[in-house]
Amino acid sequence: MKKISYLLALYVLLTAFQCEDCDDCGGEYISITQEDLITISESNYHVNDTIWIETAVPKILTKDNGETINLKELDAEHSYSSNFYLKKLTAYGYSDIYLNENTIVSVEGETPTFTDTNYPSVNTHLIYNSSTENYNSKFGIVLLESGDYLIKPTTDYNQKINISFSSATFYIDIFTTIANRNLEESYQFTVAP
Repeated sequence: MKKISYLLALYVLLTAFQCEDCDDCGGEYISITQEDLITISESNYHVNDTIWIETAVPKILTKDNGETINLKELDAEHSYSSNFYLKKLTAYGYSDIYLNENTIVSVEGETPTFTDTNYPSVNTHLIYNSSTENYNSKFGIVLLESGDYLIKPTTDYNQKINISFSSATFYIDIFTTIANRNLEESYQFTVAP
């Protein structure tokens, strides 16, 4: 009997704080799919070269339902992109390469690295560029060793990369791809000595 009373009380407690819709939870949820917002520089790379990763999100976007929105008018307080991992081919497959402030060059936007060795990746925060009218991020990874590599972003179940914008009144998920991908949602390349 105590178990049933406990479960009933837990059910009442959980449903009492449940939101009716997204507006009650802090804002409108907007979903957008737009291909090829990320590009990776293509070159014949050598040790100590830098590979560049750029994201450009236009301020005018079309929602999945066909309506257009102006990101600049929404005044996003936060923006971030999926995590990017650098992986090197070994005899056992691809292994993560730890990225830190010595291997990341940030040109536009913020590119914080994770100090936890369990998450050897970099995340980007986009900034608005009034001359291009895009939300941009550009960062580079210094290539310290020769070998075969892969830049792999985290993706959702549809193999899309997620870029998010948010404020107190909305949350936007933009699902995109790498424009010049050459292996699923990744970019494979070789670094010569």
